[in-house]
Amino acid sequence: MKRVLSAVLALLFIVLSLPFTASRVSAAELFPDLAPAGKYTEGLGITQKRYDELRARVCGAARGCAPVCDLSDFGFYYGSETALLLAYLLYDYDVESFHVSNVSFSTNGAGKIRSMNLTYDCTAKEYAAKKAQLKAAADKILSGIEGSSLTDLQKALLIHDRLAVSCEYNVWTYDSGEYVGNDYNAYGGLVEHITKCEGYSKAYSYLLNRVGIKSCLVNSKALKHMWNEVQIDGEWYHVDVTWDDATPSRQGGVEHSYFLRSTPAFRSLGHNASDYDATPLSTLYDGVFVWTNSYTEFVICSGDIYYISGGILYKWDGVTSEQIADFSGSKWYVSIGTYYRKGFHCLSTDGDYLYVSYPMGISRVNPQNKDVRSVYTYRADGYWYIYGMTYRNGEFLIDPYNSADFENDTEKLYGFTVPYIPPAPHDNVPGEPVIEEPVEATCEKNGSYYETVYCTVCGEMISRTPVTVQALGHDYVHNVIEKTCTVDGVNESVCSRCGKVEYRRIYPASHKFGNIYTTRAKCTEDGGKKRVCSICGYVEITDVVPALGHDFSEEFTIDREATYTEDGQMSRHCSRCREKADITVIPKLISTIPGDVNGDGDVNVKDVLIARRVIAGLAEIGEDEYARADMNGDGDVTSKDVLKMRRYIAGLD
Repeated sequence: MKRVLSAVLALLFIVLSLPFTASRVSAAELFPDLAPAGKYTEGLGITQKRYDELRARVCGAARGCAPVCDLSDFGFYYGSETALLLAYLLYDYDVESFHVSNVSFSTNGAGKIRSMNLTYDCTAKEYAAKKAQLKAAADKILSGIEGSSLTDLQKALLIHDRLAVSCEYNVWTYDSGEYVGNDYNAYGGLVEHITKCEGYSKAYSYLLNRVGIKSCLVNSKALKHMWNEVQIDGEWYHVDVTWDDATPSRQGGVEHSYFLRSTPAFRSLGHNASDYDATPLSTLYDGVFVWTNSYTEFVICSGDIYYISGGILYKWDGVTSEQIADFSGSKWYVSIGTYYRKGFHCLSTDGDYLYVSYPMGISRVNPQNKDVRSVYTYRADGYWYIYGMTYRNGEFLIDPYNSADFENDTEKLYGFTVPYIPPAPHDNVPGEPVIEEPVEATCEKNGSYYETVYCTVCGEMISRTPVTVQALGHDYVHNVIEKTCTVDGVNESVCSRCGKVEYRRIYPASHKFGNIYTTRAKCTEDGGKKRVCSICGYVEITDVVPALGHDFSEEFTIDREATYTEDGQMSRHCSRCREKADITVIPKLISTIPGDVNGDGDVNVKDVLIARRVIAGLAEIGEDEYARADMNGDGDVTSKDVLKMRRYIAGLD
């Protein structure tokens, strides 16, 4: 949030002056121009040379804690716009004038400004100590960057990330409306590590100036916001470190949505006001680059740059990326089966090792041999995971929570530190080789494994040697399927290890025919010349005479006479063969002989036995049988009938 100018723009009619001694170092080096191009030459109507002199004189007076700065030779007429421009030379565009608390002006009788009057919020001695703190904080952030062979792009990116990770937006004074001076200067951003947009922006420009990268500060009254314009390879781009720093704060979290953007892209991303400098028009970095999908800082480790994108750790030389380790399998679950598509891996370094956080722990990566090992395990109930992590001064700073939706006090309430000191330098003591990542050999493919040796002192990987295991070859079991006269035989071989099957064809044997003989056509069989295979019995016929078909008679022939006990049969006979057609049943004869109870055409002992069982009530018979059993015709079967049957059988009647 842009602060309100606190200077008192009063007309003072006191004649004050302070001689200014020019430095041998150019004004551009001592007092870099952080204002957008033309803001002062056009706003004050002066040349670039006079503007450089003005900037050097005003900033030099403030840094020297002078109470008065003589401006009489510039001939500025007092007015609110002029007074604001002159005051903002210190308030906004000189990073080291963070101690200036009030600005006022003295004029002559004609209304021309004679001097700028300055008051400070600390003594000269206290200011010198704060400047030393500012420089020391900047030295720490620029370690490994300042004086290196890195490109301006790499330097701007690393400084952007380090500043965002080390600094926190002051949401408490923003919410309360409380005015805190260091919320608006580089001292708050670099030394106190808590500030607002002006503190981020001024700190970024201060750091960029240290490594020789041009930048300026950009204000928007409509957005009540300040950010930076940065020159890379001759082109200007917008950079907003404030909006790329996660708010509420999350350790190690930094985005890159507002890094090196053109004005059209910047406006489309939320800076949609029209009251700020629109100079940056290069769209070179508006597309997708290595930083686009990275949500944690780019770091320098052992002289190389590393970053995480999509859960994969890469090394980046400014042009190409090399994969170092894969952490993409880590998931931050919202509930069972549901997880955040965006991972929350954080990357940090102690200069020798890389540290990557995942939901339930932290891994250390040795960039020299790509060794990955766990150095911290986080245990919590439910869906509490690590969402933020950075390494600083022998400690892991960890932010856990039950979701990705941090609130202002989340880090303060739940964040904690874990002491961790990397292994001290020592001579490695190799242990016994360990077999890792074994891949079994198959019948056709080689197997492999890594023979890894670790230090018994620190557990660090010393060597990792790939070993090849030769393919086993097939172990075939043979099975023969015999051939026939018409079907191929097969010599089948099946591997007992992998089940692979190989076939060798056994060609079929031909038929072995006997002599040819001639047969006549029959009713259902063709006639012709025939020969028979002596192996399988197959019959081959040539000069075929078609089957004649049956010649059935018109009249029926009785094949079997009906009897008292069995049906008879009649049919029409074929005149050429024994085939029959229209086979018809002749019902068996019905006996009417008195005393022939069972109807078999004869009166015998069986009939007597049936009649006696009927009389005794041991059997039941039909009406026809009952009538034949009633030999005397009295309508009832009695012993008289049985006696008569016996006499008939004996031939007495």
